[in-house]
Parts: sequence; structure tokens; C-alpha cells
Amino acid sequence: MTEEDRKSILANVNRIPPIQLAQLVLKKELTLEELKTANLASPRYKIVEEEVEKKAVVRDWNEASNPSDADKLRDFIQRYDNKPYAANWVSQARTLLKNMEAAQVMREWEEVQTSNDAGRLRNFILRYQTGGYPDLIAQAQELLKAYEERDYALLRDDIKSLMDFIRRYPDTFRIKEIEERAWAKTDRQDKNALNDFIQNFPNSYHAQEARNILWQMELAEADDRAWQAVDENSPEAIARYLSLYPEGRHVADARKKLDEHRRQKVERFRYRFDTEAKIEIKELVDKNICEERDFIDMGIVTDWVMERIMERDKSSCQFEQKEDIPDLISPEGNTDIFLFGIPTSGKTCVLAGLINLADENFVFKHVGWGGKYAEYLQQCIGMGISPIGTRTNYVNVISASVKDERENKHPISLVEMSGEKVVFKLSNHDVSTVGFEDMGDGAGKLLANKNRKNIFFVIDPSRNGWTNVQDQESGTYVAVSQPQIICRILDLLNEKKNSSILKLVDSIHFIMAKSDMLDMGPASREERVRMATDIVEKYYAEALSKIKTTCKKYGINRNYEYKPRVYPFSLGRFMPGNYLEYDRTDSVVLMNVVKHSTMAEKDETPFDKVKAWLHKGIG
Repeated sequence: MTEEDRKSILANVNRIPPIQLAQLVLKKELTLEELKTANLASPRYKIVEEEVEKKAVVRDWNEASNPSDADKLRDFIQRYDNKPYAANWVSQARTLLKNMEAAQVMREWEEVQTSNDAGRLRNFILRYQTGGYPDLIAQAQELLKAYEERDYALLRDDIKSLMDFIRRYPDTFRIKEIEERAWAKTDRQDKNALNDFIQNFPNSYHAQEARNILWQMELAEADDRAWQAVDENSPEAIARYLSLYPEGRHVADARKKLDEHRRQKVERFRYRFDTEAKIEIKELVDKNICEERDFIDMGIVTDWVMERIMERDKSSCQFEQKEDIPDLISPEGNTDIFLFGIPTSGKTCVLAGLINLADENFVFKHVGWGGKYAEYLQQCIGMGISPIGTRTNYVNVISASVKDERENKHPISLVEMSGEKVVFKLSNHDVSTVGFEDMGDGAGKLLANKNRKNIFFVIDPSRNGWTNVQDQESGTYVAVSQPQIICRILDLLNEKKNSSILKLVDSIHFIMAKSDMLDMGPASREERVRMATDIVEKYYAEALSKIKTTCKKYGINRNYEYKPRVYPFSLGRFMPGNYLEYDRTDSVVLMNVVKHSTMAEKDETPFDKVKAWLHKGIG
């Protein structure tokens, strides 16, 4: 057909019979697309299309069925299914395809059942279990079950063999048994083995157990790393480890080392009584380096002191030390008990110990500034607080009376002399230029009165007699020799102008305050006196010689062969923060000394009344 003929046909498609057009399409002279483009009428186009497909179905059938090709048969069925004119050929194609598939299944079955391969057998079942071969599939399942029984009977107890069995028989009803056998063979200490078990049996009961073991191993490894990083010389680092790993593997070692550090740290406070020590203890407890019980159990503090250190009990007592005390006098007829000593020697503690003996046999006057000071000392001891030391020029007088064994009343005045004034005046000036007024406001007037007197030199337990005292003006600390200060006081007393004072002195003694700080151990009273006396004889020899000379000259210490005695004194058990637990033992001893070295009050005779009347009349 020429090109002109083709154009002519396409131009007149609706005038040419459809059968004739179909024959041209079958001869490939024209195409259905060209006819559609040439606007062939739809009914005519449908006739042409069916005629062409009828001829094509025969051609395609011949190609698909001879020789038989399963894929071509499936394509033929897919292409012509639901085409009425091709129904016969499609039916033949399905029959032929089914026969071909059945033959193929039988061939595969023959191969599979003789292969002894459980995997191929399982794949055969999966492939054809919905293909219309129920009898064949039943045989295959029975054979697979027989294989499983055989292989399980021969199964070895190693992870590889068990996993191979699972891979061959993933649907085995023995999965729980396999899991148990696999778990029994899993090394619980091997992270890789545990991870493998979890991967192989993710839904197993033991999988969660394996995860827990791995988690514990990770915690243990983190614990080990943390402990290895701890500086064992740092209690803070050990305490931090215990707070992060309270159930850690190294807790026992950590606690043991921390206990060692705690004991060392706590022991450092055994003779620390300052306020700074209290602050340091609280910080150690707050940081969990030490516990409150550490300090209590080791005897550093009591329970109630720990309450104060931890600021759960904030009670305190205050006393205003006046610069000028208007009633600084000792009543006429009293025996004045003077306490001399350098700052921090312990005069206030000695006075507090005596005041807190107040009962029916010892009473003090609550009036005046001295009475307020005595009440303050009672309050301090009652609250377990060490009283603060007196200020630079502070002198105070507490008027009191004490009864002896015969119920005789001894009127006394307890006089606390200013320590700072004594030190800085006597240390920096010639004795001849210093007066007793320089020792504190009112000191000279008190010493010059007509009352009988007892003098106690209060010394601290420094074995060599040296101690540091803070200069109130500069704030710096200077070294002070207690023996030298005592010698200067004695020289001042022995001046001719002061002879009238010494004529009224009945006794001069030493009080070694803070004697609990000496290494006496569980010494008896006699041993403590001997040890304290040895210290005075060794380091206060010059002062001791001056006292003996003075005593012989003025008849002082007549009952002690004109020699001073040494009385070790402790107010009680001192604790950090300057808290204390009062022990009245040494205070009682001192009070007995006072009783025996003071004059009892005499009953007024008729002569005394006449004498008083005459004096009054002269006045």
C-alpha cells in the first residue's frame, strides 16, 4: 500500500467496512491508534478492535501453549481474562497452567522429600500450603516433624548447635526448652554472650534477666571507675563516692577508709575548745565527711553540745562589762579573795566554779554589779557555756559568805583582777612607776582597804610558763612569761608603800587552771597536786622564792610553813565551741581552802556596842 492509499483510507475511514479495516490492521498496514486519530466512529472502532483482538488471541494462544511456557500462559490469562471472545482460550490456558504447576510441585516434592533438608522442606510447605495441595502439605509437615524429632535427639548443648536448630525449626514447639538450654550455657560474666542471648531470644523470660545482669555489670564497671578515681587521702572524695554509690561494691573499703579519716579528724578536736572548732565540726557534718555520732561516741562533745554546734539549740547568755562600776567596794569586815593572772589564764573559770557552788552554805549578794556578774556566771554554767573572759580594765567584786563545818559564817569578797592591765603595765613599765590602779579601775582602792586578804595567782598549764596574749591596741599577739609577771606583782607588793597591804594578807597560793589539759590521765587528787607542784617548782622557781620570802616576812601561810600551795583546777569537761560540762570537784576543794583561810564573823559583844556608840558620837 502506497502512502497515498493510506492517506485516502484514513480520510474515508467511516465509509470503509470495519471488517476491511480490521484486516488492514492485522496486516499491519494500519494501526488502531491511527484509526482513532482519524476519528473513526466509536461503534465502528469497537468492531475493528474486537476483530483485531480475536485474531490476536489465536496468535498469542499458539505462542503461549506451544511449546508450554508457564510465564507466557500467566501473561495470556492476565491479558485476556474477562474477554468474552477469549473465554475458551483462557480456560484452556488455566487448565494447562494448573497441569504444569502440578507437575512442577510433584517434581519439587520428589526432590525435597529425598533431600534430607529441613529448610527446603519448610520452604516447600510455605510456598504451597495455600496452593490446593493439602494432602501433599500434610505429608511434608509430617516429614518435617520427623526431621525435628531426629535433630532434637541429636542436638548438642552448645550455643551454636542450639541456634542452628532454631534457625532450621523456627516454629518448633520446643522453643522454651531451647531457651532454657541456651540460657544454661550462657556465661553470665560475658557481656557479649549476654547480648547474643538477648538478640537470639528477645522475647524470652531470661532476656530480661540478661538485661538486668548487663545493667548491673555496667553499674559495677561505673562503680569501679568511680572508686579508682577517688583520692583515698581525701575524705571529701570518699564521702562523695558513698553518696553516689551507697550500695556500691567498694562501700566497705570506702567506709573503712572514711572511718579512719573520721577518727583522725575527730581526734584533732579533743583539745580544741575555740569557736572556730565548732564551725569546723559543723562543716564536717554538713559535708557528710563526719557524722554527729562520731564526735559524741569519741567523747569530743555531748549530745546537747552537738545540738548547739549544729545550731538546733541557739540559746546563749550575755553580760555587759561596764567600764566604770559604781559599787566596786568590798564591805568592811569581809575577807577579800584576790584572783591575779594574765589574760586567758582561767580567772573567770575559777570564779565561775566557786559561784556555782551556791547553796545554803555559800550565798552571794545578788544586788549591785557584782551580783549581776555572779548571776551571769551561774547562767553560763547552767547552760553549759564557758563564760567569756574579762576585758582590759575590768575588775569586779562579788560579796558573799560561806559557812564552815561549825556553821560559822565567813564573809568574803571574790575579786577578779584585770589580766590585761597586769600584763601590759608590768611588762612594759618599771615596777616603781606602776601602781595597783594600773591593774584595773578600782584595783588600788580594793587592795588598800582594811579587810583581810587572800591572794591566788591563777596560772594556765603551760609547762614553761610562756603564753601568747593579744595586745588590745595593735591586735597582735605577744609572748608573755607568767613567772615574770608574778615576780613583778610580788615586787610591787613588797614596795615599802604597799607594806600595809601585805600585813593584811593571810595566804598566797597558786591555782593551776585548765589542769585537765595536762597529760595526767586518770590521776588521783594527790597525784594531780604533786604534778602541778612539780611544774611550779620547775618553771616558777623565782616567783616561788619571792613568795616564800614574803610569807616569812609578813607571817603569811603560817599554817603551811610559810609556803604557797598549788591547787590544780578544772571547771569541768570543755568541748569545742567553748562549751563545758561542769564538774564541781576542784571548785569544792578551793571553797574549802577559802573557808580555812578566812575569818569567821564574830558575834557582837556589849563592849563592841559601846565602842560603836562612842565612835558614832565622835563622828
